[in-house]
Amino acid sequence: MANIGDVSLLTSSLEHPEVRLENVKDPVQVRELIRQAYMAEQNRRGLTYREET
Repeated sequence: MANIGDVSLLTSSLEHPEVRLENVKDPVQVRELIRQAYMAEQNRRGLTYREET
């Protein structure tokens, strides 16, 4: 299995509300790295986090 896929990011940007990373190697790991970086920044700023599923 190639383990290549796309990762879509929903942002608060008015110009680019959705960013799509295509043909990413190990997209599940990349998604988790982005999520962890986001949560670390939210914690650094003292903001709360709520994940919607």
